[in-house]
Amino acid sequence: LVKIQAAFYHLVVIDVKLPDCSGVEILSSVKRLSPRTKKILITGFPDLESAISSVNERADAYIVKPFDPSHLIRKVRELLFEQKRELQFTQKRLLEYIQNRVKELESSLGGMG
Repeated sequence: LVKIQAAFYHLVVIDVKLPDCSGVEILSSVKRLSPRTKKILITGFPDLESAISSVNERADAYIVKPFDPSHLIRKVRELLFEQKRELQFTQKRLLEYIQNRVKELESSLGGMG
């Protein structure tokens, strides 16, 4: 969590069972501190409670151990591609907003003369 506060990470992989806290607690903190970070929760002990909590805390994937490493790699690629599309969409919307705002300002300045 200290690292998430200090820098942006595109993706984190969090185990549900951790020595000092729950992975779902970490997931919740990552969601709050870095909403654009993609989050994969993994567990060797799947249960309904952790699955529901991970959905409620907006995990982008929930993977049960043991898993094929190629499955994790595919999921990472998929989520990073999705993140890239989201960023491009956000940049496009921002550009459109700026262009429209400039037109509004030009119109209001033109009406003053």
